[in-house]
Amino acid sequence: MGNAEKLLQKAEKLLQKQKFDSAFEIYLKLHEVEPGNEAVLLNLADLSLRLGRADDSLRFNSLLADLYIGRKDIPKAIVSCRKVLKATPHDISVLAKLALLLKQSGKKVDAADAFRNVAAAYRRNGNPGQAIESLRHLADLEPDNLEAHAELAELSAEAGKTTPAATAFLKAAEIARKNGMEDRWANMAERAHQLDPANKVGCVAAAEVYLVRNQPRESAALLEPISKSAPDDTVVLKLLCRAYLDSGEYTKAEPVCQKLFKAQPE
Repeated sequence: MGNAEKLLQKAEKLLQKQKFDSAFEIYLKLHEVEPGNEAVLLNLADLSLRLGRADDSLRFNSLLADLYIGRKDIPKAIVSCRKVLKATPHDISVLAKLALLLKQSGKKVDAADAFRNVAAAYRRNGNPGQAIESLRHLADLEPDNLEAHAELAELSAEAGKTTPAATAFLKAAEIARKNGMEDRWANMAERAHQLDPANKVGCVAAAEVYLVRNQPRESAALLEPISKSAPDDTVVLKLLCRAYLDSGEYTKAEPVCQKLFKAQPE
């Protein structure tokens, strides 16, 4: 019989006799020998709670959470994280782990709430990188949430991440327009183009904004190079045709209109 097995038997006998202090000490020795032993950690977490050792309870539940995460045992990991957060509700790192676990388990509503709280906490603590990552998860969980995409865009722009910021602004602009919020659509589409002028989708969106604002020449200037590189893009052709007609450049408009007519005679 090995030393670890002897210690385990001794600890179990002490538990039966309700000698919890002594059992706790034996389980501590076992933990040194087998730090990844789930049963030992569970007993240590339980005994810590019985003995009023709050710090130890927190420590062993945290170790259990990491153990379950490593094993990809998501349900048990969620339970352990919740136990830790019950004792320390403002532990951002554990809340972030819980949010990811909830997302992986398909609990979208709970995961979104958790990521929302994590993002806010990281922002308060001046950690924009982690806040952006949390907002990405939130936007993924709530694809039609305008404010989530807008906040992701703003924070990414503040952090100098211009390309992902532009992408987020474009998504937010799309949602705003779908909901009839024309002013917000225009402002965010223009922001996207300003941040990433090379983004084709952003250029087209900005060109449409300029048409709405009665700036057809500015619109045409954005659309012309796109039309040359993608001559069969009917969305671009329609906008470019409008831009030329609105600016009175009928000579330029005619071949574009003819091309558009051939592509879509209806």
